[in-house]
Amino acid sequence: MCFLSQLFNRRARESARSTVHAPKPVPTFTENDIIIVLVGPSGAGKSSFINKAAGSDVAGVGHRLFPSTGGIKTTRITNDSKLSNVVLVDTRSFDDTENSGARVLRDVFDWLNEVCQTNILLSAILCFHRISDNRVAANHITVDPLKHLFMFRKLCGNEAESRIVLTTTMWDEVQERVGKSRLVELESTHWKTMIERGSTTFRYWNTQESARELLQMVAEQTVQRRGIQSSLS
Repeated sequence: MCFLSQLFNRRARESARSTVHAPKPVPTFTENDIIIVLVGPSGAGKSSFINKAAGSDVAGVGHRLFPSTGGIKTTRITNDSKLSNVVLVDTRSFDDTENSGARVLRDVFDWLNEVCQTNILLSAILCFHRISDNRVAANHITVDPLKHLFMFRKLCGNEAESRIVLTTTMWDEVQERVGKSRLVELESTHWKTMIERGSTTFRYWNTQESARELLQMVAEQTVQRRGIQSSLS
């Protein structure tokens, strides 16, 4: 090998060793933040919800998003002073496989441990379910959340059921009577026990007003719950 080639290779190796990679941006949270995780299958409307809530097309394009464990991304609401402490946590979509939902929740658990310096629990988990689906995939978190109660409690605390919002979407794709019939069936079968334990249901209409209404509901419940906990401590 000629002298110039040796010199070039040596300098290339030295340059590679001296290269400093910029750290990935990590979101910072406080105990006053209201952290809301969104879970659901592909096409359930999670990205649409984030875009509507944020008031712009932010989901999936990297604006105010922080990539982290398992494809998780966070978006802080900045266009509404009443919701400025709300952080939406988007997760990868899951499929029909038996443990896909469990993997998503595990990703969230690992992410919380990675980015949170204190023991911050989730304020809510929004389980997105397409009301337009004419069949029920029994393995989905959103259809049978009770199967994943152990992980929900690790993420939300012992009263996790009260922090689960079973969020139905795609109401504009079905007739009203059909959607209502499917919702009644879900509430009386798959979701019955969760509702009895404190979970709530919510119809998301794919509008900014509907998204803000849901976030405001979660925020008010969180403030009330924290007030009770503070008075007891």
